[in-house]
Amino acid sequence: MPENKKLRFVFNDPSQKNSYGFYVLTSGIALQRFNGNPIMLDDHRLSNHTVLGRWLNISVEGDLLMAEPEFDTAEPSVQKIAGQVERGFIKSCSMGFFFDPKDLKLIDGKLVLTKCELYECSIVPVPSNSNSVALYIKDENGKAQLMDQEKIQQLCLSIQTASQLENHNTNNMKKVTLSAAAFVALGMKDTTEEVDVDAINAKVLALSAENEKNKKDLKVFKDAKETAELKAVKEKVSAAVLAGQITADKEAEFVQLGVLNPTLLENTLASIPKKKSLNAEINEGAQDPSEVKTAEDFFKLDAAAQLSFKNENLSQYLKIFTPKN
Repeated sequence: MPENKKLRFVFNDPSQKNSYGFYVLTSGIALQRFNGNPIMLDDHRLSNHTVLGRWLNISVEGDLLMAEPEFDTAEPSVQKIAGQVERGFIKSCSMGFFFDPKDLKLIDGKLVLTKCELYECSIVPVPSNSNSVALYIKDENGKAQLMDQEKIQQLCLSIQTASQLENHNTNNMKKVTLSAAAFVALGMKDTTEEVDVDAINAKVLALSAENEKNKKDLKVFKDAKETAELKAVKEKVSAAVLAGQITADKEAEFVQLGVLNPTLLENTLASIPKKKSLNAEINEGAQDPSEVKTAEDFFKLDAAAQLSFKNENLSQYLKIFTPKN
């Protein structure tokens, strides 16, 4: 009988729910063991007499796990099934794999087997759907044993029930009772009824956003105030430099002092006398300019006062120092 190398079987389609109500992730199927012994059985019956052949060209195409059958047609019992497959009367296969119950999970409302190890793949006549499977466990001697349908269904049901209980508990946990003070703090209407956690979270987020806004507004206000205070300090120190109380090279130090301690700056500048003008020095000198009537009076003045007297009282100066005939 000629071999049909082009015939391809779909081992697994992760979008198809199997007869037990769960999906199998193709990406989670371990193939190392199977690639070493890609056995093809007759309807998952583990016996030397039920080996139909092997699988070739095992590959993942998109999300599908696929392979080609190679029948052991030297065996008369196999020839009949091989012929039915090649003539299109048998079109189905079914994976048999080892799995750990903890890898069967409820994801987005679907029961999904996330990891398993392919053990064999059988030719089956009429699977319950296009993605029929068989699940194996190891007995106490480490030998592969098929799980019966009832145990598999109980396992799937237990996982779904546990998930429903978890969701129920989660929903209950989302309700809390607040004190009257908490209602006031959150700006919520006072009530003795339980409040949904999401509503509380929304209030907390709103209060947090308002708090951040207030912080920013306060920072703007403080920055403006500090800018105004710094300007006032600089103006005060600049005035002190112009008044001769401090020298220009000390201006930055006094500005820093004013920023750290405005009162100390005020007291310090108040204790430093302002530099007097020439007129002030003359007016406050040992002798009033109006009393300078002789050369002797003039020379009692210091040099600056003498110059000021000469500039501001020229007629008197000439009268004193013009020789008399």
